[in-house]
This record gives sequence, C-alpha cells and structure tokens, in this order.
Amino acid sequence: MTTPAAPLLVERDGAVVTFRLDRPHVLNALDVGLVEALLDAVAELHASPDAQCLVIAGNGRAFSAGADLTGMLAMSVPEFTTFIDRLQELARRMRALTIPTVAAVQGHALAGGFELALACDIRVAASNAVFGLPDTGIGLSPTSGMSYLLPRVVGDGWARHLLLTGEWIDAAMAERIGLVTRVVAPDDLAETAAALARDLAAHPPDGLAHIKAELARGTDADFEAALGDEARREVACFETDDVRERLRAFVERRR
Repeated sequence: MTTPAAPLLVERDGAVVTFRLDRPHVLNALDVGLVEALLDAVAELHASPDAQCLVIAGNGRAFSAGADLTGMLAMSVPEFTTFIDRLQELARRMRALTIPTVAAVQGHALAGGFELALACDIRVAASNAVFGLPDTGIGLSPTSGMSYLLPRVVGDGWARHLLLTGEWIDAAMAERIGLVTRVVAPDDLAETAAALARDLAAHPPDGLAHIKAELARGTDADFEAALGDEARREVACFETDDVRERLRAFVERRR
C-alpha cells in the first residue's frame, strides 16, 4: 500500500521557513488535508524560536486556485461549516505570527488562494500571476477575512470592484493597486522571495514583532467580527440549491 503524498512541503534555510503547497495536479487547491497541514505547520512555527521569516509558495503552475470545489460539492452543510471554521482558524494563526510573512505568487491565486496570499504581510509576484475571486460568479463570498483585509491593502474602491465584479487581474495591475510590491520574471520569483525573506530575517526579531503588533493593535476585534460575518454568510449561500448548481456547472465547465 502506498502512502499518500504530503500536501505541504516545509523547507528550512537558516532562519527562513518556506511552506510549499504541493497539490500541483489541481493547481494547489485547498482541500481539508492541505488546510490541516497548513494549520499544523503554522502551529509548529509559533513554537519555533529560530524561525525569523515565513515564505508561502506553490509547486507547479499556480500559487493556489482556491478551495477544492469537487471536495466542496461532496460536503454536507455541517461539513462545509467546519471547513470554513478551519480556513478562518488558519487566517487567525497567520495574523498571530510575530515573524514577517511573504507570499511568492505565480500563476493562479484565486478565491481561498487569493485570501492565503492576502494573509501574508508582503506579496511578490511572477509576471504570470493572476488574482481573482470567482466565488462572486458562483454566488459565494469571502471566508477568511478578505472583506476586512482587502480594503486595507488596496483601498475601498478597488476592494469593492474586485469583490463585487469577481474580475481577475494580472500581476501588473496587482502591483499598480498595491496588492503586490514587486513583479519579477517567473524564473526569478523563488530567489526574489528568498532574498527578501533573508533580508527580513536579518533584522532584530523583537523590533519586527513590535511593528507587527503595532500594525494590528486596535483592529483585531474588528477582524474577528468580519470573520464571524463572513462565515455566516458563506454557509447561508452554500445551503441554497442555486449555489450548488453553480458549483457543479463550474466544476463541469458548463454555463
């Protein structure tokens, strides 16, 4: 009997830790196993005093195309509610990290993949990166704090545009609106993210931890409120026959 491959690779280079999503055959879609692996890895990172920076990247052609819709269609409403709870717990644990976090985005960063990148402090992108929220066209909504975080990163106007239209944007536009801070050739992405992480890891860690705490101070209660609202609305959408049919159509590539 073969052992299933781990959906997440954890690599260490000195003080820099890299989480590499490793489901390339489905564009690193987030299923229950991958979310749980990320939760465990972030928990271990919290307990690791030697880690000074985290990079999140994806193997293959994509960062992450979002939740695994085939798996979602097989979920009951209680199972889906639990899945959303775990996605939100991942967002909480990411925000609670005292070390800097960098998303190295190539290819698709959609829906939950977009939200995972948004949970990081800094985003760098390959020129082939694409960001978007296809959930809008299906009748679903953000789940991991995007309604709270996106306006704070790109401003209220662009946040409303991206969330309400579901429009996908390329790396150049993402840089223009401040979603990413650097765009490089795909072949240069890994080293660009690694070099940035090494620079961050070289700073005094207490100072970086204080900066992150100051940035978050006074806002975490609002973040929790946003998570609660998002979870209630997402589950309510998921319960409807219309959304179920739209999910099936999306998976089956039909109108």
